[in-house]
Order: sequence, then C-alpha cells, then structure tokens
Amino acid sequence: MKPAVAGKNFFASDPILILQGSVPVPDIDFLFEILYTVYNYKTQTNKTAEMKIIRKTLGEEIYRSLLDELMSGALPGGSRLCEEKICKQLGVSRTPLREALIRLLREGILEKRSSGGCIVRKMSPDSLAELFEARGMLECLALREYFDRIDISGMKLLKKALLDAKRKGSREDTLRADERMHELITEACKNSCLAEEIRGLQLRCRPYRIHRCFKAEDVRAAVAERLRIIDAILAGDSGKAEEGMKEHFQCGIKHYRDKLKKGN
Repeated sequence: MKPAVAGKNFFASDPILILQGSVPVPDIDFLFEILYTVYNYKTQTNKTAEMKIIRKTLGEEIYRSLLDELMSGALPGGSRLCEEKICKQLGVSRTPLREALIRLLREGILEKRSSGGCIVRKMSPDSLAELFEARGMLECLALREYFDRIDISGMKLLKKALLDAKRKGSREDTLRADERMHELITEACKNSCLAEEIRGLQLRCRPYRIHRCFKAEDVRAAVAERLRIIDAILAGDSGKAEEGMKEHFQCGIKHYRDKLKKGN
C-alpha cells in the first residue's frame, strides 16, 4: 500500500466505508507522520523560510543523541536502526524516538527502507565537505550579488543577540543567531531560484551544524567568527564580508571532515 494514496482515500471517505474495509487504512508510520506534522505546525518554516531551533524536548534530546552516534561513527553508513533496541538503550518510548527519526529522515540523514525501518545514509568525509562547499559557494554569491539588499536593522539586532549569547555562554542562542544570520542573507536574494537552492542546502546541513554547536564549538569563538561577517556588512564592506563568510565555511568543512575521519 502506498501511504500517500491510502491517506488521501482515508481522509476523504465516509467513516462507514472505512469500518466496512472498503477504504484502505494508512499504515501507522504514515499516521504518525501526519500527527507529527500537525503538532509541529507552528514551528515549521513560513514563507520566508526562517528556521528556528525547536525547544529542547525529549524528541530533541533523542535527535541530538542519535546525531552524536552518527558523527562518532558508532552508527556508520548503511546501519539499520532498530526502534526496539534504541528505545531500550535510551530508556524512552517509541513516540519521541519516532519524532527524532522522522526529523532525521526529512533532513536526509536517514533513508527509509522499502521493507520497513530506516538505515543511515552513507556520507563520506569528502561528500559532506562537498555539501558544505556547495552551500558556501551559493551563499557567498548571494552575499556578493545582493549585498545592498541585506536588512541592516536586522543585522544590528542580530549583533546584539550574538553578544548576549556570548555573555550567557548559550549554545542554543548562538545556533539560533547563526541561522538568522544566514537567513538574512538569503532573504536579500532577489533571485527566488537561488534562495530556494540555498534553503535546501541549509536544511541538509542543519543537523551537522547542530552537532558542531553543541558538541565541539566554543561559544566565544563561534560568536567572534560570525561577528566578523556581521561587522563587515554593517561597515558596508562586501569584500570583507564575503571573505569572512568563506572562512566561516572553511572552518566548518575542516571540522566535519576531521570528525568523520576519526569516526571511521
């Protein structure tokens, strides 16, 4: 049964026909995905695709725990994830675990098997480096071509938020500010096709960014790295801003390449 077809018939049909078995009922994975989508409706991206970090729930903790396992090499590419085994290891129920798994599936970290269950998508250090390199090239292009369209007032507020994050030593606030910085640059794109491609790459990169922020990155160093870009934008220096952005991505690429090589 194809979940999408079953789901369409299911929600459009008379309840009596469903009880009689005339209409196929979607499988539990499809129903759970619908419920999860509705539950997180308010946190999904709006028409400007501003990405906001979700408050730390049990599902978020499981998500980060699985990311740590993936980045350390404990769950190498091709590994099959057994829900029952993970639930026992982490001492959690299937509901928050599935919340984390659906998120990882959506972000391309996991792949769904035709026979059921999930496997870890194979990602070599070079492949991950190329992913961030492609994103960096497009964001630098957007920064250079649409520099005069960047929201300066937004950048001023962002600088304040970064300094507050540094003062508090908050990793979550640092990550949130980082995502907002990249989004402000993407929002400046007059070319909607370019903006769409950048946002797609941002989504694919996001789980690795979360791992780096919470497991490796020093808050003070992270803030300083981003302030170099923001200060250049506020000073009207597009060349220096682009140089800072390139350095920002190069630091990330080096981190992920080294991390995956150690894990493997």
